[in-house]
Amino acid sequence: VKIASFGKYPVVFAQCQRIAKGEYRARFELLCEPPYDRDPGPIIDRYIERLTQSIHDDPAGYLWTHNRWRESRPLYD
Repeated sequence: VKIASFGKYPVVFAQCQRIAKGEYRARFELLCEPPYDRDPGPIIDRYIERLTQSIHDDPAGYLWTHNRWRESRPLYD
């Protein structure tokens, strides 16, 4: 939020969906445009709401996109 306020950039939510192996679809949604209030709370709340909706829509996709949930490869083969 600080970078968006400083640079007067719009705040965008990006959602990546896996279609097939090696195929992805990215969807971008505008959350807020400048000028911004001094309180970043509403922007953060909007982002949290959108992220929560995204996780409810595709929980497996959320877990897949976060590397910490994937199987790790052995350090040495």
